[in-house]
Amino acid sequence: MKIFIIKLLILVSLLSGQIIAQNPGDLDVSFGESGIVKSEIGQRSKIHTIALQQDTKILAAGEYGPPNDTPRIVIARYHNNGQLDQNFGNLGVVVLPTLINQFEKANSILIQNNGKIIVGCIVTGLPGTTNGSVYIRLNPDG
Repeated sequence: MKIFIIKLLILVSLLSGQIIAQNPGDLDVSFGESGIVKSEIGQRSKIHTIALQQDTKILAAGEYGPPNDTPRIVIARYHNNGQLDQNFGNLGVVVLPTLINQFEKANSILIQNNGKIIVGCIVTGLPGTTNGSVYIRLNPDG
């Protein structure tokens, strides 16, 4: 009887752990800090799109707005645990120089089979227009 109770307690412990870990909507506590990643790239930085690479690294792109400056395009890459990939760009982040000297933001990412990264961007203030598109291709290391 004693062995049965011990086995039952072990089984209940294992099952309750699996049930808790598999609830829809639960955060993955192995990602970032308790399931959340916060990146302090700049005072006005915003992420607008993400993409998953074949090696499970995560690309995030958007806009970076240093104080009193024109917003610029920013791309960051994270390991699948939420940590910045220090081997991408400058310690995990690529901030592109201002392209047109107006508002700019990345809004789509495509990863090619060769690992190169295409970022689709919206810009305003193109000569003769009110807004337009720019596509940028980065090497796999940013």
